[in-house]
Amino acid sequence: MAAATTAGAAAVAIATTVKLGRVSLLALAYAAARRRCGDVPAGETTPAIVPWFVVGFLVAAALRSSGLVPQAVLHGADLATTLLLAAAMFGLGLGMHLRSLLPVSPRVFVLALSSTSVAASVSLALTVVLF
Repeated sequence: MAAATTAGAAAVAIATTVKLGRVSLLALAYAAARRRCGDVPAGETTPAIVPWFVVGFLVAAALRSSGLVPQAVLHGADLATTLLLAAAMFGLGLGMHLRSLLPVSPRVFVLALSSTSVAASVSLALTVVLF
């Protein structure tokens, strides 16, 4: 989703929908497998077939599509979304410890560096060409 922000709001909407669909299918498969196998520990409830965040997303999408939400609220929500996504990425970065990356072999490091360089270069080139 973060990568889609460079392509505009329509790309973010599509990326969000695709991500939500993928996560929903994973949650559905997990819940179905747990229910089928019956391996729910005592005291734990069976997983919901439809996760709560999917219901929340659908309600929010319906509310947004209805046109009832004022433009000022939408602008504030857009700003909050950007800030929260940046905070999440920052938090993920803080969870990385450089010492845990150092024991990798030079071949793995070169592979990671080259694949990151290729991905960044292609993304930059396509952004320049398309926009």
